[in-house]
Amino acid sequence: MITLNCRTFDDCLASLASATDVAPAVLLHAMRDHEPDSVPADQDPWEAFPRDVLATVGIDIAKVAFDDCVYFHGTRTLDSDSFLREGILPLGLVIDRLWEALLGLCPDVSDAEWAALRARTQTTDPSHSAELYRLKTQNPALHGPYASLVREHVLYPIVGQHDYLASPEIIEDIARCSGFDLQHRFDTAATMCIVAFRSTQLSPSAVDSAVNYAYAKARGEKIGMSSVDGYDCRAEPVAAHDVISVELITER
Repeated sequence: MITLNCRTFDDCLASLASATDVAPAVLLHAMRDHEPDSVPADQDPWEAFPRDVLATVGIDIAKVAFDDCVYFHGTRTLDSDSFLREGILPLGLVIDRLWEALLGLCPDVSDAEWAALRARTQTTDPSHSAELYRLKTQNPALHGPYASLVREHVLYPIVGQHDYLASPEIIEDIARCSGFDLQHRFDTAATMCIVAFRSTQLSPSAVDSAVNYAYAKARGEKIGMSSVDGYDCRAEPVAAHDVISVELITER
């Protein structure tokens, strides 16, 4: 089995070496020495560039294949052990228990007040946050779970990417509708974690993104959008047996 794993630069380089049958040191040397030529206007540079890098060591990127891939799901959660017990569940399967868990953070809020909050959020609240909540919960296409190809993009999101370790978007939507200082209560009680899991589903741009990531790291450059890639589980759970690890993040 040849696995694409971008947990670290070294892991990514080793994965590419296995898939190309080129020694890691040779790939590293090629990436450090390669100077890109101008990309023709009719070509996507994020595709052309990885192709050209591998071509310098005699590899046709179109023939680089992996049997499976490791993805990284970042979140802040009140129950990090649940991923080992149940896997990663889509929004539609966790929304009820999420409301229940959030109520547990608010002992000063009555059941009636909480029920009224949920009813408003789901129906009549005109705020933008409530609209976002309804958009996400009512559309299974937005239920995820979602994950990143490159762990570093989860740990240190680049500008324009949501910081899932700080807070899940659905929590922010509910908290902004609540008026109970709910976001602070959640942030205080919850734990940041990165859940690594294995999947046989690779995006068409996964290899390109991995090469772009490795190239930037090999040259000591800042990684950017060219290595942002991910996986949408399309409202299907990630099975517990596919979870590799649950990494607790205490500081960044």
